[in-house]
Amino acid sequence: MRFSVSFFSIYFLLVPAIAHSIPADPASDPVPVEVRQAIPEGLEGYLLLRDNIEKIIYVAPRYGKLAVERGLPLLSLANIRHEGIDYAVLNAAFDFKVDKEDFRALKSAIQSTGWAIAPMPFESTSGTLSINSRIDGEESGICGKVTNPVTGEIQDVCSSFVVRSLVALKGPTLGQLYNVQMVLTASGANLYSKLLKGGNGLSFNMEANYHAAFPAYSAKIQVDYKKLSESYDMFAAVHDSNCFDIQVSDFFKRESICSRREDGSYKTLNGGDCSITVTYTNHRGEKRQNLFQLPNNYSNKDMKTFAAKYNDEIRIVHDAIEGLRLDFERKMLEKYPTASVDKSVNYNYIARADRKRFEDEVHVTLERKTIGGAVIRSTTIPGIAACVQTNPNTGDVTRYGGNQDCVGFWNNEVKPLELLSSSDTEAISAASENSWWD
Repeated sequence: MRFSVSFFSIYFLLVPAIAHSIPADPASDPVPVEVRQAIPEGLEGYLLLRDNIEKIIYVAPRYGKLAVERGLPLLSLANIRHEGIDYAVLNAAFDFKVDKEDFRALKSAIQSTGWAIAPMPFESTSGTLSINSRIDGEESGICGKVTNPVTGEIQDVCSSFVVRSLVALKGPTLGQLYNVQMVLTASGANLYSKLLKGGNGLSFNMEANYHAAFPAYSAKIQVDYKKLSESYDMFAAVHDSNCFDIQVSDFFKRESICSRREDGSYKTLNGGDCSITVTYTNHRGEKRQNLFQLPNNYSNKDMKTFAAKYNDEIRIVHDAIEGLRLDFERKMLEKYPTASVDKSVNYNYIARADRKRFEDEVHVTLERKTIGGAVIRSTTIPGIAACVQTNPNTGDVTRYGGNQDCVGFWNNEVKPLELLSSSDTEAISAASENSWWD
């Protein structure tokens, strides 16, 4: 007997339905496999998102670095004496854009697959410095004087290097610079003038927010309840016909994946004949099915490789059949609560006595539909200040080329991320000996 059941519709309206081009949410609409495979080695770390309508791949910066104007880094560090106290002011401007050479390589690779490339359009950005200034600490209640339990001396327990830090409240959305400022103690000026010569002189992170569209789609699920019931009986027998809710969920995840065997037949990961066929169609008319290729005698290692390769497709199948799982539980199983040690309620499932009447529904078609919309996603991009020579007494700033890494950095032979492991620990130790607050 064959009939059709309109199962349910889900509407996502976190943001009004999307009709224009914006990046697609990678969780539901990932970058095509052919594009991912074309990305050159060493550039896999870039965040790539497909457009929700057009054949466009958006690329987000992997890092930011000090902006440069007329060959000089846009950073200043100057000592000031005010009312008998020595301190310094550090200003820096960060440029968050994709490295030119990387962009050329990505563009060539992506265009070779028939797709275009474009910079990621951010909805908004914000920034944080990875430091605690004294004022920051006082405001959050983590600064003050304490008594050393060993020596009995009064000690300060907050930063003696930074008095105040200031980051622009609104950062760049596309192409602008991001400005930060720090007011430093005298020892802080000494410390940062040394750290800036290395690879991690100023730790700054930009939080970038972007609209991500999830697509409208329809999923047609054809199920043979008799085969499904037989497969579940085999699975439940291993658990004495009494399954926990998490075991039922695991059964469906495995049952929904149909693996093609060498003889042309399809078996589920539970071992029986396929009882569920899923055809997923998104708003661009692209179709996917729950049919995959696995070797006859696959190992756990094979399964891990398979899960990693088809992660996006498997997630789509599992989302689509969630309603089928609920329908199966309602028709075929009976659940009863069991108390656990922590007093939370779990459920056990046994077969319903009257389930045979549903097994006659040999061919059932369920449908799931969604309306497209958009959500806000975010990504964190590190800003790197490195290889800068400063003179706080005169305010002069130049490129620093006192080591091989920095020479390579300014010649575009060493990437900024490669410098992150470089820092002057001796400078930190030396600068810590003379605290402004002591």
